[in-house]
Amino acid sequence: MTTPRHLRGLRAYALLWAGQGVGSLGLGLTAFAQAVWLWDQTHSVTASSLVTLATTLPAFLAAPWVGALVDRWHAQLRRVLALGDGARLLLALLTLGLLHAGQLTPALLYALLATESVFTAFHWPAASAAARALLRPDEYTRGSGVQMLALSASGVLAAPLGALLYPRVGLGGVVALDVLGSVIALGSVLLLRLPAHAGTDTPRAAPVGLRDTLRRSLRFLAARPSLLTLQLVLTGGYFVQGVYAALLTPLVLSLGTGGQGRLAQVSMAGGGAALLGGALLSVWRGWSRQTPVFVAGWTLVLLGVLGTGLSGAPGVWAACAALIALGITAFGTANQAIWLQQTPQEIQGTVFALRRMLGMSTLPLAAALSGPLVDRVLAPQVKLPLLGSGTSGAIRLLLVTLSVLGLLLLAGVVRSGRLRGAEPGPAPALDRRPDGAATVRTVPGRRTS
Repeated sequence: MTTPRHLRGLRAYALLWAGQGVGSLGLGLTAFAQAVWLWDQTHSVTASSLVTLATTLPAFLAAPWVGALVDRWHAQLRRVLALGDGARLLLALLTLGLLHAGQLTPALLYALLATESVFTAFHWPAASAAARALLRPDEYTRGSGVQMLALSASGVLAAPLGALLYPRVGLGGVVALDVLGSVIALGSVLLLRLPAHAGTDTPRAAPVGLRDTLRRSLRFLAARPSLLTLQLVLTGGYFVQGVYAALLTPLVLSLGTGGQGRLAQVSMAGGGAALLGGALLSVWRGWSRQTPVFVAGWTLVLLGVLGTGLSGAPGVWAACAALIALGITAFGTANQAIWLQQTPQEIQGTVFALRRMLGMSTLPLAAALSGPLVDRVLAPQVKLPLLGSGTSGAIRLLLVTLSVLGLLLLAGVVRSGRLRGAEPGPAPALDRRPDGAATVRTVPGRRTS
């Protein structure tokens, strides 16, 4: 099946993300239910943080090869997108079978999540390539808004629906809904129609080896130090965000009775703010300069993490979650627009996968360290008048410390001027050498760093 002929550009992209948004809702419901199920089974911050480790480490290791394969399979982008959705459907069915057999354990859940992360690692670079294929450059910001709108809409609904459904149908019933969502997401991909040689005016050259593609991509990144600095800021910020994501659930649930409802409220506040940001971006053409928006977005995220650590009130946590979501929407849209403009089409999948690899490199570390640090080091020792004691006090102390350090480092990078030149102009062309490699060729007179 293909999309109707009148669906092109932003309309086709919106159709894709409408289906992906439904699939994301099922995924969000399952993630919420899995978090509560793990806490009920273990009451361990470490066990909760290992979910982040299981979903990031395998994808981090596979990222560069995944990106090179996406570039090589550019003509089959629809199949690459379907690979991630299809794998998630099969793994959801396997999880459902293990639950009905009474065989699901935390260790098996981690293994399933790790396997899923490898297959879904194909989805992000392929979706980015599809954006370049379907959208005009002046539609990148609106396209990112459509994507944010679809994902954040599921974020608004997932937590309250999860809190409503989990006590009634358990993890098995929630996973069954995830199966349905995966089917709809897969259907949206199968309906997708991509133009031939999308994103370029000339046919693509014959595929080269995966190692050659990686080398070409590394040469491109080496020629753009300001882009590398942008990515390093993202990577450091992701460490703070990763610790926050790993510890938010145990922080809220550690308050005792009513924790599921409070967790739903905090999650819904974040999802609602992201929904608002995505809706605005989907109808707005964006900013003339993206780098200041990137910095402002990360500032909001770090301030939200700081506020979460300083307060013990769930209402404040919800407001901070909304602030963080707005910051993520801002820096995510700006960052994606910069890289879409600057990256040549023929190495985009690999470059974007390398970006993902660098960005995710701190997430496994954040997940591996945060749980044991809270359980074994800080919780037995922390007794502070402002932050409290025990698990809650330890988590809040860690969030305050990391957010303050993050704000100081971000200010230092901005003051150094290393982000200047991250968006100097159109993407450079690649001159191919006889050996099949490529060098970056920029327009005369334009800065490359």
